[in-house]
Amino acid sequence: MIDRDYVTSFAELEETIAAEFANNMGHDSLALYQEFHGLHVDGWAGPKTLFQMQLPRCGRPDIERDKAGLLIEEAKWPNSCLRVHLRIDWSGFNESSMGISRSDAERAFRKAVKDWNAAINIVLSLDDGDAYTTIDFRNLGGSTLAWSHLANNNCGSKQQRYDIRRWSFHLLYLTILHEIGHLIGLTHDSQRVIMYPSIITSLEGLTSRDIKRALGLGYKPGKEEEPDKPFIQVGNHKAELDPVEQYETQPRGKCRVRFIEVDQDWTGEL
Repeated sequence: MIDRDYVTSFAELEETIAAEFANNMGHDSLALYQEFHGLHVDGWAGPKTLFQMQLPRCGRPDIERDKAGLLIEEAKWPNSCLRVHLRIDWSGFNESSMGISRSDAERAFRKAVKDWNAAINIVLSLDDGDAYTTIDFRNLGGSTLAWSHLANNNCGSKQQRYDIRRWSFHLLYLTILHEIGHLIGLTHDSQRVIMYPSIITSLEGLTSRDIKRALGLGYKPGKEEEPDKPFIQVGNHKAELDPVEQYETQPRGKCRVRFIEVDQDWTGEL
């Protein structure tokens, strides 16, 4: 027997249909679920389908529908509020229950924020912003790892929630990437990428498909941080190094450097 709460939450079925579905009668709906997850489509809850349902996952449904049953169109944050403050309420965070320190959890949030900021032209911050999203930690129960509001084309406040469970740094980082994906407007993806409903722990971070979908919402490409310029230490001064080939008048074996602190040129042997 399939759990009624599961199919009501994740298959986005009406309660009456969910009751039938939970008694192995909603074969068409189950077939859609199997198709979305790349399972053998037969409309029956076999071992592989039941196993898929038990995987830790996001709390949003696989296919987003409104109260009228219509598909929800993907939306984004308006251009007037692309600086979004993620306000974390740490009061429910329990290190002994979650298997990760608060400092490591914050590091996972900052890493995920940095990755999305580099991918699209949104400025997510744990410190400030023009709009805000509240994040907290509570017992979500069952297989639910986390949940997030979707972007909805307005600057109103949003919310995210993470389960109190045993987390590794990598699982939390990937889950945050996923939930930020919802926050910027992405719905679930049937491909095994960050926005797949269950977290694919073999992934290292955002995939090109995740970023392409985000850009498809109307965001612009983000600006990756420029790598530090090469430098040498000259006495007590740190000096940036300019490539020799840019200065054809310099003799071989010499280069031009600029002292960062005093904005002064110096040419000499390396």
